[in-house]
Amino acid sequence: MESNIIKVRLDDNTECLFEVTATSGRESVSALDEIFDFQQVKQQIQLLSSSLLEMLKSVSPTKASLEFGIELSVESGKLTSLIVKGSGKGNIKITLEWEKEPNV
Repeated sequence: MESNIIKVRLDDNTECLFEVTATSGRESVSALDEIFDFQQVKQQIQLLSSSLLEMLKSVSPTKASLEFGIELSVESGKLTSLIVKGSGKGNIKITLEWEKEPNV
């Protein structure tokens, strides 16, 4: 897949450069010249994190960590995210720990 550099505007109007790929064929070069809004990607990350946090609350670990990779892409003129495989075996790595309560 071909990658491109695009401008993305964050909530505080800061503009950042992101490398993205086109997931469904080629995107119009003129579409890549616009400044994309990060809001949709931010919402996707928040919803995924909230859903995983609810799952973690149900198993009540004393310590937990979540790790997932996000690849940004431009699809139909909009900035979107795709969970990607990182260095681990799966797309989302979850580590849970339980500590035994000391006997009093």
